Amino acid sequence: HSGLSMKNKQQIIKVTFGGVLVIVSLLTFIKPYFDDNYETSVFSWYEEQVINFDDTFRTLSTLKVSTIYQFISYNPDVELIDDFLESATKYEKNVYFLTGEQEWALDPEATELKAYIETINMFKKKHTSLKGIVIDVEPQSLDEYQESPAEVMSLFVQAMKTAYTAAHKVGLEVVLCLPNSLDTLGFEKDLDILIRDASDSVAIMNYHRGQEIERIETEAILSAKYNKPIINIYELQPAGTFDLTEENTYFNHGVTAVYENYKYMKNVFDTQEIFLSLHEFQHLRMLTEK
Repeated sequence: HSGLSMKNKQQIIKVTFGGVLVIVSLLTFIKPYFDDNYETSVFSWYEEQVINFDDTFRTLSTLKVSTIYQFISYNPDVELIDDFLESATKYEKNVYFLTGEQEWALDPEATELKAYIETINMFKKKHTSLKGIVIDVEPQSLDEYQESPAEVMSLFVQAMKTAYTAAHKVGLEVVLCLPNSLDTLGFEKDLDILIRDASDSVAIMNYHRGQEIERIETEAILSAKYNKPIINIYELQPAGTFDLTEENTYFNHGVTAVYENYKYMKNVFDTQEIFLSLHEFQHLRMLTEK
């Protein structure tokens, strides 16, 4: 978390011309970068975007971003979430609620995740803008994974299958967030099962700038095999944030470079449905302000 507040504040500046006080309003403008023809999503981890819901969806509309993956807590402010989802409907945007704890990889019963799905279902009954859930667990960060990677991966696969079944019972789509390294670490079989039995689409954390195509090839082939979309996530946070290096991020290269890479990727995987996602909202906003 950079600590930067990206609220789109209006500044009022007082200027004196010939003794006459003139109030000048300076607005921060957001430039549109994307295209309505492509389905673009953005991750959002901060409550600020929920609280300032109209501002959030106005920004997405200007940028032509269709979908937000918004983190909400396990005991959300119901009235605030209702307002957020109503605003999404007004702006014709899709919402997926984003969640994930590393230790959930160790619970094949997916106990906490199923409880979270029940909470989300409460909102889904009222709001058509809410489409599903994005699950971002990242078992590779666990100490237990360092000791017994195969055992942890097996538990993780079972947990995600359990969660997927629970989500589908209540009509929630599941986007499963995965690293781009499972195949290279020897978990291609697990990757196959996760795509086939635990997701409606996979969002791949493909944070190697300029190497995205070769590093997502296996995931793209498996997604095509099961006729499921794949989502390529691009990192926008600066190097130094959460151990990111310069090669992981487009922060110094800009959103235009992301978009050019994505359009090239779409041409390479021309028979596969592949979508663009951005990580994350506040840095997307920073990079598109003028």
